Amino acid sequence: MRFVFGATGLMKLSKVVNRIENRFPLQWAEDWDRSGLLVGDGWSEIRFILLALDPSPAVIEEAGTKGADLIITHHPPDLAPPQRVVKGDPLGHAYYAAARAGIALYAMHTVLDVSPISPSFALASQLDLLDTKAIVPTDGGKYQKLVVFVPENHLDDVRDAISKGGAGRIGKYSDCSFSTSGEGTFLPGHDARPFSGIRGHLKKEKERRFETIVPVERIDDVVEAMIKAHPYEEVAYDLYPLANAPGRLGYGAVGDLSRPTSLLEIAQDLKGLLPSGGISVCGKSEARITRVAVLGGTGGDFIDKTIAAGADVLITGEMKYHQFRYAEARGLSIITAGHFATEWVVLPVLKSELESTIWEHPGDVVIDIAKMEHSPYWMA
Repeated sequence: MRFVFGATGLMKLSKVVNRIENRFPLQWAEDWDRSGLLVGDGWSEIRFILLALDPSPAVIEEAGTKGADLIITHHPPDLAPPQRVVKGDPLGHAYYAAARAGIALYAMHTVLDVSPISPSFALASQLDLLDTKAIVPTDGGKYQKLVVFVPENHLDDVRDAISKGGAGRIGKYSDCSFSTSGEGTFLPGHDARPFSGIRGHLKKEKERRFETIVPVERIDDVVEAMIKAHPYEEVAYDLYPLANAPGRLGYGAVGDLSRPTSLLEIAQDLKGLLPSGGISVCGKSEARITRVAVLGGTGGDFIDKTIAAGADVLITGEMKYHQFRYAEARGLSIITAGHFATEWVVLPVLKSELESTIWEHPGDVVIDIAKMEHSPYWMA
């Protein structure tokens, strides 16, 4: 028997997935990645979602005990498709166990890694870094400006539909737009069905010019939502390519400290922020740090990009020995705090984001963070 703690609503899995992917499009994922729905029936009802970094046996068991219908993880069970789905198989067991328990699995690996709420940005926020941006942006040139003309008393409905479709997000802000008043004119033809005006007579209408930005991967969905909400039979709109980009999509995060501090102080601060069993430091303890780069997980391949971003230190989860030596030779300080610890910090942020993304009404679906999850290794 499964117990659902605090569940108050029901939502189809397909609807949950659609809302997640409206906010975190799978187009953000790397080609080699396995993000998205891995196990599940789109028609199944979702009452309870459990968040974790990995779909480990302990997490799947906890999900079953708590009555979770869906597990959303950062990492997939493995980056390659399982050759078999068999009980006890190291690679296929998560798929088997979840399917047998009737629990859906969804992974948000590189989709989450490049998002504005990535583990890197989550940790940067914990450190109170200022003016943060991605170390390696992935959103350059991938936005368009949408301009549409709307009758004044219908602007709110159209704006809401466009925003819910995925437009108007800049960094930590949503529903970003601008509008100006003006007068539109149109002459309905003999077979037209005008929203206002009379066939064969020129109509003058008080309108708003509404504009916002749209990620290219959301253009079709946004335009469809806009047309559905717009009162006109023929909707006048324009799309313009943009050379600039918000710069919040990408790997890692880099920003400035509010005051200079020492490398040792930063390491000590991290010990109080992270669920870590140990922190390694490469660099002089008294080194003066003003600009910090953060990359949750594995950051050894980002040393040159970190230096190019002007950072004094790179905080990451893990790094190879010779990468430490390379950073040391380049004059870049390094702090490693464990893969698990530097990515776990995203789960409370993801919980809040998914609640606002999935819910139609607060409490529609219960979302919780796994309590039994831990790092696969510990420090003696």
